[in-house]
Amino acid sequence: MKISQTNRWPQYLATFAATMGSFGLGTGIGWSSPTLPLLLDDCHDNGIANCAFKAGDGIEPNQAKWVSGIFNLGAMVASAMTGILLTKVGRKWAMIINCVPMALGYFCLMLPLWLDPGFKVALFLVGRFLTGVGCGGFALVPPLFVGEVSETAIRGSLGTCMHLMLIFGKVFVSSFGIRHAVSVDVISGLCIVPPLACAAMLSFIPETPYFLITRGKVSEAQSALHWFKNGKELIDNRYPKSL
Repeated sequence: MKISQTNRWPQYLATFAATMGSFGLGTGIGWSSPTLPLLLDDCHDNGIANCAFKAGDGIEPNQAKWVSGIFNLGAMVASAMTGILLTKVGRKWAMIINCVPMALGYFCLMLPLWLDPGFKVALFLVGRFLTGVGCGGFALVPPLFVGEVSETAIRGSLGTCMHLMLIFGKVFVSSFGIRHAVSVDVISGLCIVPPLACAAMLSFIPETPYFLITRGKVSEAQSALHWFKNGKELIDNRYPKSL
């Protein structure tokens, strides 16, 4: 099937929206690096600025290992959950749903710093687990989504954006560890922005035509393809049969 020349900005926009979640994945992976030194009970003894708690009130090294590592357990749950979501609700909504635990997780990571409760370790564990659940899905969905909405001529270059944004996310959050100039609550607050931005942008972008056609939604698939091609008409009107 031949398609007329198009302005490809909708495909670039869709890629940016999807890979904003990959940016969030990068921040989730790198979050422990700048924050854990500020959470430890010996933070003040090490002469570190912006310690999260008063001297002796921080978390112990063994607890810090769990706070860091439980992220991976959440990502394991995400692999199974996201696989189901992909087939049940589609690529777009799978990403939007994954944004929810990611954002909630970062909110949980800020609560102990505002309230300083006695169960701060539990909140850190829950927060890191939730961010793992949300971030893990973005290791799976964006490459599939981008592959289904991009033209063959640019599919390869757009496909690299997922890894590129992941690296940007890691560099972004790791840079806050320089001289420990940024507090944990600010770091976690900034990390909430990517999942919120991802969900907001995806809400204005159609589902992939391929997923819609597999659900028998031919007219919606045609409208979605029309959007991704920036309003250009298909030369071959047999699109449903040719897909």
